[in-house]
Amino acid sequence: MIWYTTEEVQRIMIITRSLQMTPAGYMRMFWSISKYENFIGELFTGDHEENYGHEGPITIDTDTPPFLPIWFDVANELGYKVGDPNGFQTESFTPMAKAINKGQRSSSYNQYIKPIKNSRQNLTINAYSIATQVLIDENKKAYGIVYERHGIPQIAHASKEVIISSGIFSSPLLLMKSGVGPRDQLEEAGIAVKHELPEVGQNLIDHLIFDLNKIQYNASIIPYIPRMPDEQDFEEMLQKYHETGEGILGYLNQGPQAFIVSSRAKQDGQEGWPDIQIIYVPMCPIPEGNEAPTSCIYLLLGRPKSRGNMRLNATAYRSGIRNDDVKLALIDFKYLEGEGSSDADVVLEAIDLAFDIINSTVMQKYGTFYGDEPHSACLSFEFLSKDYWRCVITQTIHSGYHGVGTCSLGSVVDSKFRVQGISNLRVADASVFPAVPNANINGPVMMLAEKAASDILQFWN
Repeated sequence: MIWYTTEEVQRIMIITRSLQMTPAGYMRMFWSISKYENFIGELFTGDHEENYGHEGPITIDTDTPPFLPIWFDVANELGYKVGDPNGFQTESFTPMAKAINKGQRSSSYNQYIKPIKNSRQNLTINAYSIATQVLIDENKKAYGIVYERHGIPQIAHASKEVIISSGIFSSPLLLMKSGVGPRDQLEEAGIAVKHELPEVGQNLIDHLIFDLNKIQYNASIIPYIPRMPDEQDFEEMLQKYHETGEGILGYLNQGPQAFIVSSRAKQDGQEGWPDIQIIYVPMCPIPEGNEAPTSCIYLLLGRPKSRGNMRLNATAYRSGIRNDDVKLALIDFKYLEGEGSSDADVVLEAIDLAFDIINSTVMQKYGTFYGDEPHSACLSFEFLSKDYWRCVITQTIHSGYHGVGTCSLGSVVDSKFRVQGISNLRVADASVFPAVPNANINGPVMMLAEKAASDILQFWN
């Protein structure tokens, strides 16, 4: 798991200015971060303890692979400083923060739910259950849900309120199946409109990622390269991992990284705000036996202008499908379309930056070169030319799995995560972010959850 916390808060704060975030609210966001975080990692840029919490349930460590000093040398050669991945955003090369403790993922389930799932009398977990509708009365008040468990419809009544936390696709779908959403989609599906909210399912935003694969180097002089063990060594490796958390099974194998400001960001008046994340993967894939190792560089577009949507599949709904969101969701990310067409220019710039890294004097000491074959769909263009890369981008750009926005703050929910127009109903997940945080979203979502929990407790107490 790759982890970012304070670094995204700057972005979130700018987003929420339209919601009239106060200085007290700003500090409360930092409180929400420090509440879940237990930082045990190494700092490389002096004393930045103010960026970290130390008493929360989620263990955050700093990934320090043998390749890290080389990465810092590349930064120095290219004129960038070494930064703190959880610090205030500036152009920098940084280590990777990770929510891994002794080789095991420090996840929300492991740290929040697992310790209490069998001991809390006010917590019931119904596995194998799918919510199909929020029950809303004639006064537009949510009072329960309909769900299916093992195919049997059941009802759960809410004495206080219903909280939806189903993600960027299922949360807006559940609202629409309950009669809350765009009128045209609801009426087409034959769903009675309880409350019209046109923006449900709109504003779908995701990080775009471009993979630069097959970066090769001289394996005899590169620092320690873990390899998949031979079959006879696997049992010994597995035992060591269970005892100590060490070895290849506990290896992150993503990062280090860099954050760079694109020309587009500078033109938009965001000179000090990086929007390109470069993730160097030293082993891609991890080699087996005598297999020659290769690296990858992942280029992540932190502030894409592409905007998509998710619509309800009216035909599927009218046919009786209620619990299969794969069939009910019509998803269109609209990558590189409309205003998002300029996203391709930012990716092109990121590719140039990646080759600056590959061709640096530091990396050339290890015989580094780009060894991939020309893409079969782009053979009509000169290999490695701008036109060639633009073609490859259109063929291979893909999701960063960091989607947000389909139940956005300000248009679907308010600053307390309450669904507009419906009482006793909230949405608390990544779908409420009105813009995507500037890097991986796991940390910001955890921060959001802490804030939502605090708001709910404060309201009912």
